[in-house]
Amino acid sequence: MDKKKDIIINEKKYSFLPGTTIKEALSKSNEIFDETCIICKEINQIDGNKKDILRFNTTKGLIDIYLHDNELTNLFRTNINIFNDIEFGWKTTDIISFGKKEFPINKSRITKDSASFNNNDVFLFFAGFSPENCHVGFSKSKHEGIYGVYKGAEDYFLKEYKLGRVIRGSHIIEKFDRDDKIIGSSFIKNLENQYVILTESDLQDIIFDGLKLYTYLKAFLINDIGPHLDHLYTVIDDNRLEVSETSNSFILSEGISIPLEVNNPLFRKRGAITIRNSGINKGSIYIYKRNAPFSIQHSVVGEVVKGLQLLSCARKGDSVLIDIHPKRIELLGKTQKRAEKICSERNIEVKRTGNNDDNAIVIMHRPATTMDILYLGKVEVYAIDPNELIKIKLYKEKAPKSIRYFKEVADMIYYELGVLKISDKLSSFILLDHVSEPKISNKHLDAENCPESIVKQGEVGITNSLRKLRGTIGIRLKEDEQYGPTGENFMGTNIIGKILTPLEVIKNKKEGDLIYFVCI
Repeated sequence: MDKKKDIIINEKKYSFLPGTTIKEALSKSNEIFDETCIICKEINQIDGNKKDILRFNTTKGLIDIYLHDNELTNLFRTNINIFNDIEFGWKTTDIISFGKKEFPINKSRITKDSASFNNNDVFLFFAGFSPENCHVGFSKSKHEGIYGVYKGAEDYFLKEYKLGRVIRGSHIIEKFDRDDKIIGSSFIKNLENQYVILTESDLQDIIFDGLKLYTYLKAFLINDIGPHLDHLYTVIDDNRLEVSETSNSFILSEGISIPLEVNNPLFRKRGAITIRNSGINKGSIYIYKRNAPFSIQHSVVGEVVKGLQLLSCARKGDSVLIDIHPKRIELLGKTQKRAEKICSERNIEVKRTGNNDDNAIVIMHRPATTMDILYLGKVEVYAIDPNELIKIKLYKEKAPKSIRYFKEVADMIYYELGVLKISDKLSSFILLDHVSEPKISNKHLDAENCPESIVKQGEVGITNSLRKLRGTIGIRLKEDEQYGPTGENFMGTNIIGKILTPLEVIKNKKEGDLIYFVCI
């Protein structure tokens, strides 16, 4: 029997039979992974003669490229001197190019077929399908296009038309403009601790001895971070960190733009997780690739203790799988029975209040945060009859700014469940007000999704900045061809959603009553 291949996945050793693919190895291991999130492998044994790493020295900085092993890269290696002093070509939503140069290939090897690319792929293409018009292309997105790429002797769709992938300097590609150029090109002979993201086709590659793979970040949160905890859990939804920006020092995931109290403004060491509490990008999550000094604008909320290798190759638009501890305790919107089951699995004592039926819906609990519940080992939940919970569908694409305001006023920023108070009740509409003071201002409620011909019963609206009573929230009880849910004309009304629950539930309430909403 052939000797098994030893590989490392997330710093744990596994052995598999020869011929096992990377995807099969991941599936058979006990490791957490998600094919829709980035998975990277380590490049730490480079043959200096093979020249696997290409470095472009540009006017914006250095870009390192992990080269594929194909006909095109072999040609490139022998003609690297051509790619010095290359002027900026052009920029689209999908690519940035530098050229033109003459490249020594036969015109018959240039294809007019469409080719597919991933973010950060690097390729050569020939404008006008001519060898005299060779350009270096950097892909900025997953897309397909007809560029006039190189067609290898084998099936050119198997990476034959790509030079490789950017493994360092991806954050500067978007910054290139017409004044930039590639100054020089060279190969790196000795490289350690560099990483490359695997594509879907890479997962079908056969494993080899010494292969090192990384699939997720493991993070622990600081105990005393108050409301920052809910903010973090909301930004990192379903254990996925969406990368909005990268630099040499950090990766950033854009969060809800809301001011937060200063909490734990500590030294930001490598692996630190922070939330920016003020200034540009306030509410965003930062994870640090290297040490950074103290900043009053950043609250340190946790630390990545495993998988830091993924940070070095994560790019804008990537998703990173992250395993956060402790796990969030989510009870709001759950039935009493389900809430008890969730808590019992974590040895937490539950006290039912309000409606005690198994099917009653939890709309409040004390303590309010996961950390405090875990610390005390118990929680008191308050529930209501499920028929009292008002289901609302929000038009997120049509009125994003108004919905952001609505969620803040209804205390729904971190949860899909919120509450408002009836401030005024008329026969054709009701007006709603906040229960707790919102942090958001109503001064900049621009007109969006204004009605044109009729407002139907059950539609929810907000008075926009064109009217004096901007920020007023209302529900239309009767359809109307002139006035919106807050009694304003159409020009002063932003429609944000529709009530799905029978309106009789709302009509039976009186001024001062609370209405609990759940987003559907």
